[in-house]
Amino acid sequence: MANTFYYGASKCMIAKYDETTHEYGEAWEEEFIKQLGIDGGSSSSNKYYGSNKVIFQTNGASGKSLTLQMSAFSQKYKQEILGQTKVGGIIIEGPDDVPASFALGVQLEGNGGGMRVWFLMCKSEVPTYTAATNTDTPTEDTMSASIEASPCIYSLNGTDYKATVIYSEKGDADYDTFLDAVPTETVTVSNGTGTGTNGTGTGTNGTGTNGTGTGTGTNGTGTGTNGTGTNGTGTGTGTNG
Repeated sequence: MANTFYYGASKCMIAKYDETTHEYGEAWEEEFIKQLGIDGGSSSSNKYYGSNKVIFQTNGASGKSLTLQMSAFSQKYKQEILGQTKVGGIIIEGPDDVPASFALGVQLEGNGGGMRVWFLMCKSEVPTYTAATNTDTPTEDTMSASIEASPCIYSLNGTDYKATVIYSEKGDADYDTFLDAVPTETVTVSNGTGTGTNGTGTGTNGTGTNGTGTGTGTNGTGTGTNGTGTNGTGTGTGTNG
């Protein structure tokens, strides 16, 4: 069922992007999401006119500007996503930190059962917060991080798409497992369904008797003539001693 309105964010997932394999890694949950602000980003709408009217138009945004508000960000987020270094029991934040690309997954609650969203190719700035002294009514000091989601080539079932956001609503085929990992080639395509039974059959091998036969043959015959010759004769004389 499609949602007609949304009223809160209840789950936050992070999947780091591997620049070597060009794949998103195992997703983990960042607990205690408070709020997600979503800005449409700069427009990339283009209109093409003919005969004084729009004959073709593309709509969309080149990226999304997000503000993620949490009760606190985990050390894993600070190290793997923000690029901070931990030495022993000390975490070091410095100007040479290199943030990693990642996908941000969020569960949005709605009247139709909710929507699950992945924002692709994100970069996060260091979270900001305000630490205030206690008053008669304590106020939670939440942390907020500015995040930019950028368009990328997203491959799905053998086809490449330009994508910034992918999502699934309650009732869609992939909704239940959508936030377990960033969907790739294994996403279900909702084609028509049907069942079929393979044909069955049996066959008997043929049998036969080896053929028999008789035959006679005649030995070859032949004649030959012996050669003839004449003995040689000779005479000799000798003188007695």
